[in-house]
Amino acid sequence: MDLINYGYRIAKGTSEFDETFFSLSAHLGKLVFATRLEKKLTQQELAEQAEVSPKTIHRIEGGAGGVTDNTYDKVFDVLEISGEEIGEYFLQKSH
Repeated sequence: MDLINYGYRIAKGTSEFDETFFSLSAHLGKLVFATRLEKKLTQQELAEQAEVSPKTIHRIEGGAGGVTDNTYDKVFDVLEISGEEIGEYFLQKSH
C-alpha cells in the first residue's frame, strides 16, 4: 500500500490520477464491505478488532480517499484479506 501513497504524492493534482485513485478507494471499500458481511461482522465489531473508529470503517466502505495504508492493513488483517486476494479482486473487476 505504500505505493499508493507514493503515487498519490507524485501525481497529486491531476484529475486523471484523482479519478483512478478514488476509484481504487471505492473498490477497496466494496471488498471490505462484502468481506465484512461474509464474516457476519458489524462495522462496530470490525472497528474494535482493527483498533480503528467505526467512522473509519464507514469511510472505507463508502470509498472515501485519504485512508492510510496502515489503516487498510489493520482492517485487511482482521478480515483475513491477503494481497493475493486484493489482486484477484481487481483482476476480476478489469474483465
